[in-house]
Amino acid sequence: MHIELHGVTRRFRSRDVETTALNALSLAIPSGRLTTVIGPSGCGKTTMLAIMGLLDAPDEGEVRFDGECVSRLSARRRLALRREKVSFIFQSLNLIEEISVTENVALPARYMSLPARECRERAEQALEDLGLGFRAGHFPFQLSGGQRQRVAIARALAMRSDVILADEPTGNLDRESSAGVLEALLACRARGTTVILVTHDPDIAELGDFVVEMQGGHVTLERAGELGERRAAPSERWVRAIGT
Repeated sequence: MHIELHGVTRRFRSRDVETTALNALSLAIPSGRLTTVIGPSGCGKTTMLAIMGLLDAPDEGEVRFDGECVSRLSARRRLALRREKVSFIFQSLNLIEEISVTENVALPARYMSLPARECRERAEQALEDLGLGFRAGHFPFQLSGGQRQRVAIARALAMRSDVILADEPTGNLDRESSAGVLEALLACRARGTTVILVTHDPDIAELGDFVVEMQGGHVTLERAGELGERRAAPSERWVRAIGT
């Protein structure tokens, strides 16, 4: 799915202060590609993801999915479109401690009214893809921090959405786990999923088809990344960049 932001501005207000998180930002995210976004803390990356994923709406400007303006739809229609089209990988994992790892991963698909058996099969496959099949029957509180992060990523992968929005998905992982996550996102891209990956790591940022650099609520630079330039086979570059 092709995503466009046109003149998007988002302000946050408190009693005495108004902060502009995004300032007339325009950006096109190509369909079926991996776009990485890098910039300092507070530059608007997470706000931009929230607006792309219809969790938030701009004060000015518009968001388009495949040419259709979606930012002006009703809240109910945005919710339905988000469930159908978009998966998130948050910095806050939002796992439910009282249910198993498999049930956590399958839960969003259940909200789409898919058959229970298909939801479970999707969850089990996503866990296997991330090397967590042996933890399927465990509970989140029984996992390490890195394993919990991969469960949250498996939950997004199991949705098989048109778009994956990933906010620092490797931030709490060791190098080996990071490589597995990045390979999983690359596999989603190979299936035609549009992937937007926010990171503070310049090595990981280079792994995309396209790299977007942000500063102060603006896009300051758009350029080709390693996949776009085709200077190295993706699997080789994945391993070299994170030092495994």
